[in-house]
Amino acid sequence: MRGTGQVNATSFVIPANTLDYWKSRFTDYHVFCEKLPPRFGAFVLRVSDPDGLLLELIESPQLGDVDLKYESEVPKKFAIHGFHAPTLEVQRAEPTQELLEALGFELIEEEESRKRLSVNRKSTSAQVDLIERGDGHFGVNSAGTVHHIAFRCADDKEQSQWREQLIKRGLHVTPVIDRFYFHSIYFREPGGILFEIATEKPGFTVDETAGHLGENLKLPPQYEQHRAEIERTLPPILLGPKSKDVG
Repeated sequence: MRGTGQVNATSFVIPANTLDYWKSRFTDYHVFCEKLPPRFGAFVLRVSDPDGLLLELIESPQLGDVDLKYESEVPKKFAIHGFHAPTLEVQRAEPTQELLEALGFELIEEEESRKRLSVNRKSTSAQVDLIERGDGHFGVNSAGTVHHIAFRCADDKEQSQWREQLIKRGLHVTPVIDRFYFHSIYFREPGGILFEIATEKPGFTVDETAGHLGENLKLPPQYEQHRAEIERTLPPILLGPKSKDVG
């Protein structure tokens, strides 16, 4: 159940003047979508996945330098260029804003109840939106909700420094957890949202090449003994009418 203390929308950036294309494409696939009022001058299209997870496409003249060398029915001029600012919803914005600022974010825009904070004004993926909803109910993690939001750090040393700083602020931070592809720490910010700080390395190419990422189900070594059980419970992922199942 969505509510406060959660990331209530995951957003992606699309080129300027492409919203009508995406609206038409969703209509062709019988996916309900709605055009939202402009947000900081940008047009927004919202859809929900089959579980009710809110997804947004936001137009921007600032496009991330992402690899678009892949086969797709979507022409490159309309392609998604990475993440845009996710929406964090809390009952009291000030403590969460103070923590984000301690993490290096700065307030760059504000309109009505929405604040946009950034660690890099030139990158949409380096921004978050913060909404205060004092009368909102506290959300419950379930299908259709975002479990946590992750922030990237360079290496184990930087992660350790962040962990020490967070503990000094009185936050309860997990020990470093080895995820095989990266190392993680977790903590709840004052508004209740679960934050993660994860290292860039070793990276997802530690057990397969970049050219074959996503073709097979890869598991960290500690979960290989459960492969059969995991594969039985995972639904197949269909990438397109000409694509084979991935699972």
